[in-house]
Amino acid sequence: MRRLKAFLRKTQEFVERRVLGSYLQQLIWSTRHLYKKNWAQNLLDTSDHPHRKQIFEAFYEFKNLRSVLDLGCGPGANIVTIRKKFSDIELIGVDINSEAIRVGQAYFASKEENKVKLIKGKADAVPLYDKSVDVVLIDALLMFITPNLIDNVITETVRLAKKGIVINDYHLAGIKDGKFFGGRWIYDIESLIKRKLPQASITVKKSDFVGGGWDSYGTFIVVHL
Repeated sequence: MRRLKAFLRKTQEFVERRVLGSYLQQLIWSTRHLYKKNWAQNLLDTSDHPHRKQIFEAFYEFKNLRSVLDLGCGPGANIVTIRKKFSDIELIGVDINSEAIRVGQAYFASKEENKVKLIKGKADAVPLYDKSVDVVLIDALLMFITPNLIDNVITETVRLAKKGIVINDYHLAGIKDGKFFGGRWIYDIESLIKRKLPQASITVKKSDFVGGGWDSYGTFIVVHL
């Protein structure tokens, strides 16, 4: 069984890196609700997960914060948490899965929330104008971005943010073309950002998310523009 699993992972890496690029991951995530029952609602119910505290605390570092974009938001679990701490800011979520967007929209409508907007879209082509938000949040997204698209996603993130970027993801310094581990991609995120923003102030520390690959690669990165 271990050999079979290892073979399948090697095959996945080859296919994503050399053959299909981002197509497989985009298909997996855009149809996730079809093969995982109640996936979107279950994810929304994790809004009180302990690691989200590290995320919202990072936002206090940005003065006069007025807007946050959660890129790869799912149904909006992070947005639920952020709203509890920041009652007046505009919150936008973008995700590739239409059912996640529907579930999130229904939830926020039930709360009569008029400063939350969830949009279907891809992380490498976000349907928002340049510098449209103060801070862009990325939580466990880059690990599913294939090498052919990682630079595009970082470019989009930089394009959209006015004040900063908050990232909770897999990271390993010195990785040049991405490392494939357990079905996830690992990048040197700090270096990717420095290429786009050489003058930015970047803080890198351990992620509060624990378990699995997070124990080895989980990293929390805050970028001040």
